[in-house]
Amino acid sequence: MDKPMQSQGEEQLTAKEEEQLTQAFKVATVIIHGEGETGDRVAALVLENQDLTKGLGNAVATVLMGTLKEFPIADDLHLLLGTEILMELTDLAIEAGAMSEDELTEDFIDQVVSHAFSAYLTMKEQTGELNPQELQAMVQEAEAEGRNLGLLSDAPEQAPPAQPNQAQGLLNKLQGGGA
Repeated sequence: MDKPMQSQGEEQLTAKEEEQLTQAFKVATVIIHGEGETGDRVAALVLENQDLTKGLGNAVATVLMGTLKEFPIADDLHLLLGTEILMELTDLAIEAGAMSEDELTEDFIDQVVSHAFSAYLTMKEQTGELNPQELQAMVQEAEAEGRNLGLLSDAPEQAPPAQPNQAQGLLNKLQGGGA
């Protein structure tokens, strides 16, 4: 990887941010391609899951968390690093025959990213690293971005009653309901 990936329309990374992202990705590749238990565990997350999108999502979150523990970077670079990790893992899944290039669609990527984000938040919550205010700000930012892209309407939708689950518990904590 010569240059970290950037989407069109994003602000340019500073030289320091590019260097951080490049170094963090080097750490991630060591985790992904590592000999022995670490590399085997990452491969198992992908290959042993019935749902490849979930397996890749869990692997992305696991590698991202491991990388950030070893080489912390600015919060606003986490998404870019996660994207680079996802690209590396999907390339490996294709090479290993776990999936074909034809399966690598926008919908597939969206599902993987959704699983990765969920797994990442769960891991952060389990390790006590999740800041409820930060999570609420991320949700509000994502909703605003969804409205800007026309994916969400401005009117709040009536959600069906939620089944009790971990996400609901997290929302209760954010709203002061405590668990």
